[in-house]
Amino acid sequence: MRRLKLAVLAGALALAASRGAPAQDSAWRPEEIRALNPAEARRDGDDLVTLFHGDDESNRPDNGDVWVLLERRGKPLRAYRAEILEGRKGRFLCSVYFLDLQWSQDEDWRRHELRRSLPRLREARDAAEAEAQRAGEAVEKLKLLVDKGVETAAKLEEAERAEADAQDRLAAARAPLDAAERELDERFHEIRVASVETERREDAPGVARAAFLKAEAALADWAEHRRFLPEALQEDPATSREGWTKSAASLERAREAHPEHLGIQQDLIGAYAHLNAYEAHTARGTNLSALIPQRIAEFEIAAGRLTWGESRAFGRILGVYYFQIGLYPCAMWEAGWNDDDPEMEPLWAALGAIGQDDFEVVETFDVEGEVGVDEVQVVESVGEDAGIPRVRWFLLVKTKDACEAPGRVWFEAGPTGGGAKPRWELVGCTANLRRVMEAYGEEEPDLATLKKRVSELVAAGLRKPEGAK
Repeated sequence: MRRLKLAVLAGALALAASRGAPAQDSAWRPEEIRALNPAEARRDGDDLVTLFHGDDESNRPDNGDVWVLLERRGKPLRAYRAEILEGRKGRFLCSVYFLDLQWSQDEDWRRHELRRSLPRLREARDAAEAEAQRAGEAVEKLKLLVDKGVETAAKLEEAERAEADAQDRLAAARAPLDAAERELDERFHEIRVASVETERREDAPGVARAAFLKAEAALADWAEHRRFLPEALQEDPATSREGWTKSAASLERAREAHPEHLGIQQDLIGAYAHLNAYEAHTARGTNLSALIPQRIAEFEIAAGRLTWGESRAFGRILGVYYFQIGLYPCAMWEAGWNDDDPEMEPLWAALGAIGQDDFEVVETFDVEGEVGVDEVQVVESVGEDAGIPRVRWFLLVKTKDACEAPGRVWFEAGPTGGGAKPRWELVGCTANLRRVMEAYGEEEPDLATLKKRVSELVAAGLRKPEGAK
């Protein structure tokens, strides 16, 4: 029963993750870019390429953002924006953003969902308008009757309150429709495609130009995966699974050809997350479970710092990923760091349904081995009892002083089997693989016993291979 319940929750969460479009940090309209300071323009047949410098206090070319706008026959196609910020150790970080109309996978899905919602939203608005109109007509009719002395003022006041309520319902019906139509309005959405460090700020515009050219050269390879999105976005699971498989394969080829392109990396991480919803308990899912956090870590290193939109998108992906592999403390922490994100509400609900929504970090201890030192973080689940057996202790293992995502290896201890006499086990975990390392029977082992056994197992993993010097 517990396995079934978890499977249902995981499926619901995966669906929520796949339908939640990561919010972008900025949305620009072509006229906003054209209003900047044009520095140079180049025409190539029907195409016009214009370089702009951002409008700032000094209005110097080496300050503010650098923009490139590409137009064909007067119609904007796409743009690039280079943001120049102070980086590490006195260097400058030049981040280049690609801007196109509804470009990324998640934006495609969001646009698809919004278009599907429009008939329903318009129907609700029309019904509310009709109700408000009837309420208004009733008020006008009663006013005449009150003037003639046929109806009382109290009756009119009641009708006016009903009209006010109807107007409130009309406003509530219009709001989501207006929001959806605004979101479908044409605008550029930003996707970071490059981050390059430079020692001198005055070199940043040149660095930006080089990054623009590299991004343009990668555009066709990056765009190729979009051919499979209509198939991936189907509601039929088998069709969607095949579509995401093709999309991920296309993005992997693009990444191999353009390993520094951050836009390809972002979409590949998204494709992996969508695909993992179907493959979590397969051999492919084992690979995906290793690749998702690895690719996110690689992106963070390459990007230098995450934007708000990138951080939120990766938080959603990691929250669902950790839930799927059973690493509930990390899932809850991701949900907690994004607690203002409505797309995280299904994750909160799922964790609460299995009693895994509250944790305490009890202690951290080191395990020394022949080839290094690992750090073990002890986490206790203290959520409310959900009526099903649950893991009580999580012991998360990571290389000491290393910047690595949790989930490489961990141990969990809790009762299994349910019933009046559940049996306690210590289980070793990595990604979606599990192995019972120690069985304790009906009596709950104390924390010292668990720590001792985990220390032995971790130390064994830190031994030198046989024959190694």
